[in-house]
Amino acid sequence: MGPSWCYPGGGGRTSIDRDEAGVSGLLRSRPRDRCRRQYLNFFREATLHPTEFTYPAFFQYLVALGVTVAGGWVAPASADATYLDRLRLLSYTDPGLSVLVGRGISILADLIHIALIYQLIRRVGAGSWAWFGTLSLAVAVISVRQPHMALPDATVAMPSTLAIFYAVKILKEEGHWRDYLVAGVVCGLVLATKYNGALCALAVLAAHLLHHGDFPVWRRIVEPRLLGVGTAAVAAALLACPYFLLAPEQYLGLARYQLSSLDFALRETSP
Repeated sequence: MGPSWCYPGGGGRTSIDRDEAGVSGLLRSRPRDRCRRQYLNFFREATLHPTEFTYPAFFQYLVALGVTVAGGWVAPASADATYLDRLRLLSYTDPGLSVLVGRGISILADLIHIALIYQLIRRVGAGSWAWFGTLSLAVAVISVRQPHMALPDATVAMPSTLAIFYAVKILKEEGHWRDYLVAGVVCGLVLATKYNGALCALAVLAAHLLHHGDFPVWRRIVEPRLLGVGTAAVAAALLACPYFLLAPEQYLGLARYQLSSLDFALRETSP
């Protein structure tokens, strides 16, 4: 906890501050406010514990890192304040900075994603459609809207496409250890950014099984490179979002809720 001057009014945290740090406060607020508040607790409490668990923490950490770097230029100066104290004060005086940083990260991820789509389409042998696919992604509603909201969708889409890119490499080329390990790390980062992005790992698994189609299924499953993918994915996910391990009940509870919601949606029928 920082000195009293870090908080409005010079005292301790108010009920509003506590509400901002809670899930209920996040869910009741507008999407833009939710995006802003989920990053502030890192500085206000000097902790890496996520503010809320709607998404895994990797994108939150990226934004917090960006705010930490940008804070060197915009954080209020004080002779007796540490750098963390300045960032804590900045979280009150300019909370919108986290949204701007989140937008910047999302836009950068979108630009890289566009280049990846171009390369992926060419690699699968549809080079004549590469520019069409690239332009379609560039003007897609989600690609434009989600970065504006500083949400992790653009950031998770880029490594998801990268995982598919390496899955295609595994399928069409020799299946080098490097490709497997990079694919595993990318899948782990995707999981640490957004839960449903982990489905991209199925592309890597399918590519491996098809590439080694001459072997029995059990041999393909226990093949060392496939085990290496899983190990790299788990390690990357835990490094990018350590609270998968430190607070599993939070993430498991939300995962169960999302699965139940998906099951309900799939059972819904239209008259």
